[in-house]
Amino acid sequence: MAQIVTKPFVIEFLNLLNGFGEQHIALEEITYDELKPEYRHQTLRDMDIRSKTGATILAFKNQRGEFLFNPSSQETFDPEEVMIIIGKDKELSVFKQRYCAARR
Repeated sequence: MAQIVTKPFVIEFLNLLNGFGEQHIALEEITYDELKPEYRHQTLRDMDIRSKTGATILAFKNQRGEFLFNPSSQETFDPEEVMIIIGKDKELSVFKQRYCAARR
């Protein structure tokens, strides 16, 4: 953690996650069941999330609790996994509208 103190740009970025600065960046968790059925077994390449929403997939967390950081475009989102995405509020909103089923 002390290494972060010597990295001012990392601190600046983390402050964006806390809502400080001109733009607000957020993290979101999406479960497999939250996705629309037509996206559940597609690869990240086929979903084309970044170009369609601006949001970025940071990681998947699998059922064993392990994180797969920076998943490849060939990865699929499987049951029991959680997708962790990052983006501006608007990008995350577009992601949810496009890829997530309506919440009941």
